[in-house]
Amino acid sequence: MKPLDPFRALPPPARLLLAAGGVNALGSGLVAPLLVAYLHTEQGFAVSVATGAVALISVGAFIGGPLSGWVSDRCGRITAVLVALAVAAVGMVLFAVVHRPWQALLAAAVFGLGIGGNAAWNALLTGTADARQRPAVFSLNFAVMNAAIGAGGLIGGAAVHGGGLTAFRALYVADGLSFVLVALLVLVVRRSLATRQDDLEDGEEAPPGPRPPTVPVRLGGVLLVAFLLYLAGYSQLESGLSAVLVAAHGMSTADLALLFAVNTLVVVAGRALVLSAAGRRTARDALRLTALAWASFWGLTLVTWPLGQQPAAVGGLAVAMGIFAVGESFYAVGMPVLLTAVAGPRRLGSVNGLHGAATSLGYVIGPLAAGLLVDARHARTFTAAAAALCLVAALTTRLLPSTAVATSDSPGTSASDAAPAAGTGPGTPEEPSTPPVPHAPKAPDGVA
Repeated sequence: MKPLDPFRALPPPARLLLAAGGVNALGSGLVAPLLVAYLHTEQGFAVSVATGAVALISVGAFIGGPLSGWVSDRCGRITAVLVALAVAAVGMVLFAVVHRPWQALLAAAVFGLGIGGNAAWNALLTGTADARQRPAVFSLNFAVMNAAIGAGGLIGGAAVHGGGLTAFRALYVADGLSFVLVALLVLVVRRSLATRQDDLEDGEEAPPGPRPPTVPVRLGGVLLVAFLLYLAGYSQLESGLSAVLVAAHGMSTADLALLFAVNTLVVVAGRALVLSAAGRRTARDALRLTALAWASFWGLTLVTWPLGQQPAAVGGLAVAMGIFAVGESFYAVGMPVLLTAVAGPRRLGSVNGLHGAATSLGYVIGPLAAGLLVDARHARTFTAAAAALCLVAALTTRLLPSTAVATSDSPGTSASDAAPAAGTGPGTPEEPSTPPVPHAPKAPDGVA
């Protein structure tokens, strides 16, 4: 199989949205790692203003996620996506023209509201393929996002080197324009996207049989697992982990960059293997594997602590980051399946919005807790606590419905095999719809 064959096998609307998301992720990669440096070093704002802006993005996403999901279910996926992209573009361009601290905080709040539109984006992406192809769509989406953000980070770092304030502002304008470009691409295929989604929803009526537990009951378990995994996992990848390894572990920034490169490489290179493995399991199993992988990651971080800055420590942490990447990939397949299973096609936007709110909450609390513990010289306690929370998340997956991940890459899978399993209930085919979440670069939640 050629590397592009899985992409070519997808319906044209899915291919277009994946490409559009990649363009936007490239733009986000240009600026995402540089916001604090831009506001503090180039603009001269206090560190508290810079970090406050980062926190406000999460707060905005926490509010914007449910709002975007609600608009998506009532006014249409495409309308909600276009509004969210426009708001995010305005917020990003505002960063380029700030002169005072309050303006930076305003830009962050506006941008966060737009990023909350991931809920609508993921609902729209779900409607571009049938049940068997959707795990592949979201697996590819996750891989494309990571590769594009990584490339954007390299380009952005090189572009601002020695360029001063003007170079930073140009990058933020470029990222704002990437949102506009994505909106134009969505408009170009608006008719085919709407038709495709209507056809899929018409074919996803409730099968006969007993009704499953109510949506709030099943959704509560899914959101709890998502919150725990973001609290101890995703939110720490660029905050708590960096604090532990650099401030407490004594690791150089060059070695830290190497670890993140390993993470991205495993995500991209291991996509097909993870998708094949997930196709033989339930979505609940996939999230349990995510939690166990991340617990192992934190455990290995503790084990390498006595080695200090020795090459063996870097090697052990590189293995740990690879394990973390495997967990990310399982999450990118398993969580969308469960969100669609508990929502059905008619509530997809709202449920994705609630997922975005839960993960954004993890992004707000997680880095704050990590900073407080590391500053108080409790870095090892923080690391152990993060591992314990991941184990709690693994146990909590027992609350989740058992929904199969039926993929076109699964051995022996046919169209009939991809139908909802008995007992999964109305409108619950095995299909993904999520990430993310959140605005963070590593999150598998669509456009960011």
